[in-house]
Amino acid sequence: MRLFVAAVVAFALVLAGCGASAMHHHAAPPQASQADRMKAVVRAWNADVNAGNNAAVVRLFSLPALISLMTGPYGCNMCRTPAEIVQVHAALLCSVKIVSIKVRGRYATTVFGRPGDRETSKCDAPPGALTGVRFTIVGGKITALEQVWYRPPGGPTIVPGGATIRASRR
Repeated sequence: MRLFVAAVVAFALVLAGCGASAMHHHAAPPQASQADRMKAVVRAWNADVNAGNNAAVVRLFSLPALISLMTGPYGCNMCRTPAEIVQVHAALLCSVKIVSIKVRGRYATTVFGRPGDRETSKCDAPPGALTGVRFTIVGGKITALEQVWYRPPGGPTIVPGGATIRASRR
């Protein structure tokens, strides 16, 4: 009887080993973190703006959305329609590159630099200009886009509109 039980156990182990070697073990792909998903939204916005693809830009927003960029004709306190979002983005003069993105909670504060001309307009920013934009992202959609003050390490403060404020030296 012991021999029979040992044979059954051995046979079961052989079958289990064969089955395990024949099975494909696919680990689920790692899930992107919330910060990575938010950065992806900012990168998509940047790519779409630089390409002049305003229809794609609209799909990144949740309406109504706050857009506050500089002074002048850029932005709307509360964009309620896709057409308003297209109008704001069509008026932007420069294409830009992402310098950095910092995520904290639902905010992705992004520094943009290396401004260049867009296909539809000539950029009015000086070479080397930097600007800060804070995106509020909820559920993978932009609910607010606001130009913010930015101070590069050791440099002057950059205010919305691109003006600089030099730190006073005492």
